[in-house]
This record gives sequence, structure tokens and C-alpha cells, in this order.
Amino acid sequence: MATATKPPPSNNHEPQNPDTVDTKDDTNTDALLASLENESEEDSAYRASRIEQLNAEFASAQATAPPPPHPESQSTTSASALNSHYDNAYPTLSTDQSVLEFTTQTHRCVVHFAHPDFARCAVMDEHLRTLAARHYDVRFARVDVQNTPFVVEKLSIKVLPCVVGFCGGVGVERVVGFEGLGAGGKDGTDQF
Repeated sequence: MATATKPPPSNNHEPQNPDTVDTKDDTNTDALLASLENESEEDSAYRASRIEQLNAEFASAQATAPPPPHPESQSTTSASALNSHYDNAYPTLSTDQSVLEFTTQTHRCVVHFAHPDFARCAVMDEHLRTLAARHYDVRFARVDVQNTPFVVEKLSIKVLPCVVGFCGGVGVERVVGFEGLGAGGKDGTDQF
């Protein structure tokens, strides 16, 4: 006796005709694709209008925002901000006018008055370059006394090297020679 296998009962009460199933799936797929295309057009239109709105808000915020403060006016500034703003951490100022501008426009600065032929001035230069790399909140500069007779006379600089610390454009501290630094400045920068 051979037993015949029955096909499993289907949950669908409609008769399954392979031709009609494919047609229904194609119709559903076409409808789904059409609705997705419409949604993507609507989404892109919304996206474009939103981008325009954000650009307008950004432009108005930039127009009304005050400019960022100058790095020298901040009490604490990052090293990278100052290094990017100033090309040289220890510039040489060449004129009386540049010295006056540097000391009055910089809140805290140290200016080394030097002569290019003095060996002790070269030693002081090396120490101040090291300090300039460590102390980003203070500006350091070098001045050739031959090029700035007015400032040298006004500050009564008679012995070289001479380092003057300025705060708010006023000289507040002065190191003449290597006075008080020990061993003629050869001990190391920690003395400074």
C-alpha cells in the first residue's frame, strides 16, 4: 500500500496560482519603489531647506558675535594658540617705535637689551629663548641697543646685558648684567 502525501494546508484561503502571485508581488514592489522615490524627493527637499535655514542662522550668529579676544589680553592662553599667532617666540625688535609698540600692546613682556658683539648678551639670549619656550603667557623680545637709542636713553640702560620686565607698558623689574643670577649665567636657566 502506497500512501499518498498531501500538500500542506495553506493559511491563504485563495487558490495559489503561480501567475497571479508573481503579478501581485510585482505590483507591490512597483508601488513600494514609487513611494520610496517620492519619499526621497521629499527628504531631499526638506534637507535642502534645513541646510539653508542653518546657514542663515550661522551667518546671523557670526555677524552679531563679538570678535574673539586677542591672545595677549587673556590671562591664560594655550600654547598652540600663541605659537600659531606669533611666528617667532623671541623676535628681535629693530626700531624705537617697534619697542614702544611691543611693550605697550603686550600685557606682560620681557625685553632683552643687547649688543651683537657682547658674548654675555649671547648667553642671556640663550637663556631667554629657553624661557620663552616655557612661558607662553609672557612675550619675550630682543633689542639691539645700536638701533634703539631713544628707548635706551629713556630707560637709562648703561650696562649690558640688561633685561627689563614690563607689565601693562610699565617697567616693573630689571636685571642688569647677571646680577643675582650666580656664576655669570652659566648655572642654567633655572636661576632665571
